[in-house]
Amino acid sequence: MNNQTALNQFQDYLKRKKKSKSTVIAYIADIKQLITLCGNQEICDLGFEDYNNIYKEIKKSYSAIKTVARKINTYRTFVKFLFDRKAIEEDFSGKIVHPKYIQPKPRTLTVNEINKIREISKDNDKIYTMIELLVQTGVRISELANLQVDDITFDRVNPNIHISQQDSIPPRDIPMTDKIYNILKAYIAENQPEKYVFCTKKNKKMEIRNIRASLTRYFQKAKVTGASVNDFRNAFLVFQLSNGVPVKELSAIIGHKSLATTERYIELLSKKYKEKEFRGLKEI
Repeated sequence: MNNQTALNQFQDYLKRKKKSKSTVIAYIADIKQLITLCGNQEICDLGFEDYNNIYKEIKKSYSAIKTVARKINTYRTFVKFLFDRKAIEEDFSGKIVHPKYIQPKPRTLTVNEINKIREISKDNDKIYTMIELLVQTGVRISELANLQVDDITFDRVNPNIHISQQDSIPPRDIPMTDKIYNILKAYIAENQPEKYVFCTKKNKKMEIRNIRASLTRYFQKAKVTGASVNDFRNAFLVFQLSNGVPVKELSAIIGHKSLATTERYIELLSKKYKEKEFRGLKEI
């Protein structure tokens, strides 16, 4: 199996494993770099000692342990793929040296920081609505960009936002609080978007990078340092858990693949987590 064939089949393998689009792009980029590092050698001929030597090289080139760890994870996945294809006789993925990497605790926004960002964004109806949607529902920025008018059910009995399936993340419905219900309804009535809730002047979907750049500017205006768009999602999780929303319900609403991922946020609570009967999301 030559390098190009290996690369193409590895990409198909990742897609069949239902890896996210961003993961596939990152893994393929890592393997392309691996091909470059190997020079004239075919990557299918590499042994675990070769990978360990490559690990030493990339460790010199990258200061961030997280980046090095991700690249090693790519190599391990690639070796498993080769073994699965019977291109190699031994699955030595577990023997490849891996850096010790401790996942840092997620950064979250305090209610005070959220209020500062809210206040400074009130001069821009679109940005203000985006911020409230992120705060009150915990959606990802990609889900916010893809949100369509038809995804929102303005029903007083069961108001919800439908999030369509994205890569390996299953579809889900998020119940709306009264606040986000009223904000979204007013925004749509005022702006009359044709398809996507947040669109350009030509009614085209806004690019994720443009949304992120716009929100980052408002972090700076509000003088909230070190923040990212994902911190709204983290704040949503922490706030809902601090108000006793059950992990099982919250995990489904936020779109986590496992309860363990949601439970990790309990560590960020300032008081002991006490689960209560689920009666809807709490308004931030």
